[in-house]
Amino acid sequence: MNFAEDSLDTVVYFDNKTDRTLWVRLKTAPGVRYEYLRIDPLKTTQLRLVDRGECTSGLLITDIDGATVKDPGRLCWHGTVTIP
Repeated sequence: MNFAEDSLDTVVYFDNKTDRTLWVRLKTAPGVRYEYLRIDPLKTTQLRLVDRGECTSGLLITDIDGATVKDPGRLCWHGTVTIP
């Protein structure tokens, strides 16, 4: 997986309707939390995750402790994930 360079062509939108800060984590390493993959509460956060025209199924949305809040399934560039 390539956490791509700064380009709007790589943005995935996360619409967090909860009052909790959440994180995007790799399914293969759910215990690893990167600050730049934080999803702030009660707002839409843009994260650069996939290249233009690409998709991934290797990500989870978790709470601070690593518990899965949502498995978004297949994420594609310019897609939107609504939480919960």
